[in-house]
Amino acid sequence: MRLTSVTLQFVPQPWRDGGSLDDWFETVRGAAASESQHLTIVTAWAKRSGLALIREDLEAIRAGGGSVSMIVGISEGGASRQGLELALELSDFVDVFHDPSGRTFHPKVYLSRGDSSSHLFVGSNNMTAGGLF
Repeated sequence: MRLTSVTLQFVPQPWRDGGSLDDWFETVRGAAASESQHLTIVTAWAKRSGLALIREDLEAIRAGGGSVSMIVGISEGGASRQGLELALELSDFVDVFHDPSGRTFHPKVYLSRGDSSSHLFVGSNNMTAGGLF
């Protein structure tokens, strides 16, 4: 697979233009309308409050022939049972990460890959309502 379009944009937080991670998901959903997207989310925490807000985006990606994979941490009690259950419902694959030695799993990486374009977001946003907005 050879990408024909790669866009990299540095967006400091808080976003000066009023944008949010939710806007990034809208971009990915738009890309899914023209080609299959394969979305990978690696985040420290997932809560129902966040996943419910992007439910339609994730469903659109999957309905368009794409896939959704998540690796979600449960360190420090940041994830909720309801959030993990919704992650299972909205994803093709979910892996729950917990380090029994006490180290905190704390990434926030969102990658959408298509045949001709990819979208990457690396920031400080967990999959929670506060993280999306």
